[in-house]
Amino acid sequence: MVVKFPLSAAPSAAELAPAPDGAVFVSVGLPAQLARELAGQYPVVELLAEELSVATLSAQSIMLIGCPLFSASFDAMQIAESLVAAGFTGRLLVVAPALPNVAMVERELQAMASTLTISLITP
Repeated sequence: MVVKFPLSAAPSAAELAPAPDGAVFVSVGLPAQLARELAGQYPVVELLAEELSVATLSAQSIMLIGCPLFSASFDAMQIAESLVAAGFTGRLLVVAPALPNVAMVERELQAMASTLTISLITP
């Protein structure tokens, strides 16, 4: 699912509900303000890309994980691979700049990480 940023759609009833006890949004390399906006009602936990492991992920009740499409030290493909290797089967939000073919990039990410639900967020 491609989402345009800023998120302008009205929040769903589930998004307005209080966060389940201990549920968090994990930010990997996102600016703090953007992570808070994407997290909605969930507290934000910031992790480094190299901290994504079975132990780290299983210690949290993770609702969503967000990361940039690319950064100076990692890209979304590496994050997706780490999440799959750690057994995570949830939702990954990938924040990207304007791209000529957003759907193609999202398909490529989804194809290599089929156990995740990947959404690309673009300007």
